[in-house]
Amino acid sequence: MLFFFKRLAAYLRRQMGWLLLILLAIALQTGFRLVMPLAFRAIFDVAVVNGDYAFLFEVIAAVSVYWLVQAFASLGQDAAAARAGLHVINQLRERMYDLVVNLSPAKLQKLRGGDLPARFSSDLLIIEQAVVQHMHVVMFSTLNLVLSIVFLFYLDWRLAALTFTGMIGGLLLPKLFTKRAYAANYSRKSQEGKLLDDIQEQVHAGEVIQAFNLNPLMRDRFVREVQQLDQDAMAAYRADALVGRSGAQSAGLLQVGIMLVSGYYVIQGSLTIGTMVAFSAMVQNLVAAISHLSGAAPHVVKATSSLKRIDELLDHGDERPDETRFAVMPRPKQALRVTELSFAYPNARPSLHEVGFTAAMGTRVALVGPSGCGKSTLLKLLMGFEEPLRGSIALDDCDSARYSKQAWREHLSLVPQEPFVFNMSVRENIRLGRLDADDDAVEAAAHAAGIHTVIAALPEGYETMVGDGGSQLSGGQKQRIALARAVLRQPAVLVLDEGTSALDPATERRVMAELEAAVADSLLVTVTHRLQTVVAYEQILVMCDGAVVESGRHEQLLAAEGLYRNLWDKQQGFAISEDGRSAEITARRLAQIDLFQDVEGDAVARLCGLFESHFLSEKQLVFAKGDPGVSFYIIADGAVEVQPYAVGETRFKRLLLETGDFFGELALLDDRPRSATVKTRIPTLLLALSRENFAVMLDVAPRLKQRIERAARGRRDAS
Repeated sequence: MLFFFKRLAAYLRRQMGWLLLILLAIALQTGFRLVMPLAFRAIFDVAVVNGDYAFLFEVIAAVSVYWLVQAFASLGQDAAAARAGLHVINQLRERMYDLVVNLSPAKLQKLRGGDLPARFSSDLLIIEQAVVQHMHVVMFSTLNLVLSIVFLFYLDWRLAALTFTGMIGGLLLPKLFTKRAYAANYSRKSQEGKLLDDIQEQVHAGEVIQAFNLNPLMRDRFVREVQQLDQDAMAAYRADALVGRSGAQSAGLLQVGIMLVSGYYVIQGSLTIGTMVAFSAMVQNLVAAISHLSGAAPHVVKATSSLKRIDELLDHGDERPDETRFAVMPRPKQALRVTELSFAYPNARPSLHEVGFTAAMGTRVALVGPSGCGKSTLLKLLMGFEEPLRGSIALDDCDSARYSKQAWREHLSLVPQEPFVFNMSVRENIRLGRLDADDDAVEAAAHAAGIHTVIAALPEGYETMVGDGGSQLSGGQKQRIALARAVLRQPAVLVLDEGTSALDPATERRVMAELEAAVADSLLVTVTHRLQTVVAYEQILVMCDGAVVESGRHEQLLAAEGLYRNLWDKQQGFAISEDGRSAEITARRLAQIDLFQDVEGDAVARLCGLFESHFLSEKQLVFAKGDPGVSFYIIADGAVEVQPYAVGETRFKRLLLETGDFFGELALLDDRPRSATVKTRIPTLLLALSRENFAVMLDVAPRLKQRIERAARGRRDAS
């Protein structure tokens, strides 16, 4: 319990007024409890013995007035305790919120998804109940107990010595079980968080669980977690009972002993009846104090466990808090400079290795490269979501390490790959980019993002509510609202992380032209899988394995015949329609796929005509593991995730395939079930070749089947 009160002292100091009111009320109530036994002695030893009615009424009147005063004081105490307790909880809640919303993604991932809400809900509720309902009980009972002992010695030192000895035993007995109760309650809260985390994970993985028929496996795991929680909860209840009951029962036994000894002294003549009655009442007061302490102790022990869990959350805070950095940063006018930047996630190999480049304001920079090369990690460091291990990021002469994250981000704006819109109106969603922007500025930003006409056609125009998570909008509309929000900010640096991936090629070209005009004085940094959109950029950085391996303009990089040339060639040979819903592949491009390299020219041309276009929105299932294999796919535009499942595990390895890649070649040979699940990561245009259409080619290209069998066998072994 000492930890609990010591930990809350910093918060309670801010509520000193309420705390003093509580202490005054406790003092008045304690005084009443102590006056009552003395009043009993006066009545029995003076009023009763002498038959003095006047003295009796005087004592009763004085006690009644005192009772009325302390009664009102107790009501004030309850209100003050509630107000002080809620202030404390609000301070904790605000600290936790500030930490979570500013926590880096890597640190946030360390917190189990279901356990985090539990700390905001049940843990804070337990602490609130302890502060509001039990803290003043502990304070009152402790003061009552101490003063009762003093008055017991005043009444009769012999009985007081006996009482004190028994009380020490009554206080030490619960202490023997306190450590066990604390550990049991902490274990229970942790298990509750783990159970919530598992439930949350299974909700998010619902499609995968059903696709792989994992329901029995997941239910067994859930039942085991519930059984463990049941065991932990029962252990906590038993420990709490030992803490609560041991003190109260020992106090009851003490009363029996006092009754026996005091009765003996009265019969012997060394103790008056009034003193015996007063002493018994004082002991009753003492027993009540011990009983109240014993009753409050389990709640404080639970609150201590919850407070420790909240401390663990607060310990995840930034090692370099914003308070140590400059709070205001001048708007940059020259360039972004990244110098020897290195970064690694905890317990992982380096994600970035000595990355460096300079980009002037008013220019456009593209980050390109294969999946997992470090592009998104570099953007996280640029936005201040992570801290570099080495190196620096600076705008003009302003190093990001010297400024608070808020000051740094005042000059940046981000459009993430999966834009988030809040459940508010379209206008307010855009206005989040700059809260003081007027309606004209909001609409101008919408024009720049190519979304104004769409918004105007909505039922209530800019006042249309977008629904929870933007449920009333398409993926492309949400992305353009995010673009408008970013433009409204008028940042020095605009960062696009696949910020137009949900748009069809024609819309993307139009939106990007308007967007670049709206932020012409800003530096535009974009990550994109569509190389065609960055051919006019002043600087293209090609990344591989966490390093910049090539840089320059489009023409320079093509001439270098390096990684960029390979990426570029992989995306060529597709004729995509303006709406991005259909495509054709050229014979030359199809012949570059190793499966078809030995096929004669006429056969390749004939194969091209057999492909059918399939457009899928983001996060849409292409096929699930166990589905019958019916088609082979080439990605004409977009990206998909391949999710093999390892037996006995609940995590999924993900392989990202992008424009120009292919998958599902086993389906060209037989109807064997799919060996993996494939879902789109962004809106994706696929070219599909069905097994029936492919079968007609085997007669004219007999070597094709053997080649596909070898390639398919290699792909299956790798997965």
